Amino acid sequence: EKRQEEEKRFKEAQEVAAKLLSELEELIKTAETAAASLREEATAFATDPAGFKSMNEIGIAAKTVEATGSEARKKIEACSTFLASSSERIQAGSRKLGVGRNKETADTPAKPSLTELRQRTVASTHLVEKALHELRSKQQSIEKKLEAESVMQKREATFRKYDKDKDGVLNRKEAMLYVKGEFNFALDETAIDKIFKVIVENGVNGVKGEDIQRLLTAVGIARERERDKVRREQRLERESKTAELRAELVRYLQEVAGPVKAVAETLVEVAVKLKPRIEASSTMMLEQAAAADDMLSKVRESLAECREQLQGLNGREVEQSLRSFHRKETRQLERSITGLEGRLKDSLTSLKKLRGEAKKIATKELMQVQTAAIHALRCYQRTKGLSNDALFAAIDTKKDGSIDEAEFLAFFSKEIQSKESAEPAEKDVDGARNIEQGKDSKVALVNSDLPKLFTYLDEEGSKSLTQEAFVRFVKSYMKVVKDTVMSSDCNVKDGKAVKRLDVNEVVEVLEGPTKEGSIGVERVRAKAMSDGVEGWLTLEGNQGSVFLVECSGLFRVVKETILTDSF
Repeated sequence: EKRQEEEKRFKEAQEVAAKLLSELEELIKTAETAAASLREEATAFATDPAGFKSMNEIGIAAKTVEATGSEARKKIEACSTFLASSSERIQAGSRKLGVGRNKETADTPAKPSLTELRQRTVASTHLVEKALHELRSKQQSIEKKLEAESVMQKREATFRKYDKDKDGVLNRKEAMLYVKGEFNFALDETAIDKIFKVIVENGVNGVKGEDIQRLLTAVGIARERERDKVRREQRLERESKTAELRAELVRYLQEVAGPVKAVAETLVEVAVKLKPRIEASSTMMLEQAAAADDMLSKVRESLAECREQLQGLNGREVEQSLRSFHRKETRQLERSITGLEGRLKDSLTSLKKLRGEAKKIATKELMQVQTAAIHALRCYQRTKGLSNDALFAAIDTKKDGSIDEAEFLAFFSKEIQSKESAEPAEKDVDGARNIEQGKDSKVALVNSDLPKLFTYLDEEGSKSLTQEAFVRFVKSYMKVVKDTVMSSDCNVKDGKAVKRLDVNEVVEVLEGPTKEGSIGVERVRAKAMSDGVEGWLTLEGNQGSVFLVECSGLFRVVKETILTDSF
């Protein structure tokens, strides 16, 4: 029973497969018939003995064949759709077709298999696509042929149009009219002579119809030469205009570059002026600083103008061909100006440093002038035997209780400098102090330095020196370097000891130095700063022992003390 049921299912599957194969075979036969018809029409299109006379005829015939091709494609598409939907059922029944075949079916012709039908479908597809491809190729070939024939017909008609004398050739005049009328290009006599020399045969009066293409080629060459000439003139005009614009741009750039270069040169000069000089005086340094300051002020103004001009250049509209040059040059100027601004800043720093050095040197020079002036005044005091008050009275020629600048300068000019070379040199007492301080005691007084000294001494700005201020200036102090005794008289033998002085005590010199008569030593009358006791002291013993040396009049508190209003 189970076997009978299986055989029943097998038989039903075989019947379905056979039916589907029959339907598919019919569809394929229809597609093959359509493909064959397309092939015949395409072949007839390609081999039409009558030929085609116009593009319209070609288009109509091609559309007819393409319509047949579209119909064939639809039928092949129906086969493909049927295969896609029925392949599985056909394959299921086909596997059972050879099973249990009896003697009655053994002699019946076999139906086409699914594989064979699929191959026939593919073959039909290839046939249709090949026929359509050949159709298109042939259509394009025929259209090109007709276009060429149309061109030739038009060319012949045009040739006949300009062949006024109907001699079958175009003479020079006719050829020139032909070129002018058809191409709007005028040939000159030189050009037409060259063309005729090349394409016209000897003994012929003009260009033949079959040589018209050569004429057109020659005309095209001549026209291109004329265009080249026009293009060359336009190019030269553009280049000339560009050169003018470039020259103008260069001029604007030079208006900035010139001052920039001048600024660079000025900064080099400034650097030379600001370079420290070991032997330079404060006056010279200040003059250099003033000159450098003036130059730097001009440099600052010039750089500001250059920066403003450069900004104007950056905002300037420039032709496309000059933009790269413009950008390169303005960037170079930008770098140059930025660099010079940095150098200007460095120069201003150097200027400030130079003025600081000049101020230090001026102070040092003033101290040297002060030392030399004090030395000269004390030498004058010793020579004349004057006290500090008497020296003040000698300088105060107006006797008004003060020394003005004119009296100060006149005294040095008349009494000091005029006698320096005439008087014999005395022992340089001030030299001891200067040697102790590591300074040169031989500093020459210069008239131009004395006004500076007077201004320095005039602390209150009253344009005169009081007796107290002058005495404070010339007052001399000495320091004990070896224990000694202060006596009551200049003469060593007659004087009595009034005070013993220890090392490092300081005294104020009131008179002297004076040469003592009995033993020939230098003596000064002085006042002890510690207790105000006055007396005479020996500077240097007859055996070479030094007791006192010059020292500064500046004192500092070394231990806490009190200040009283009286001694």
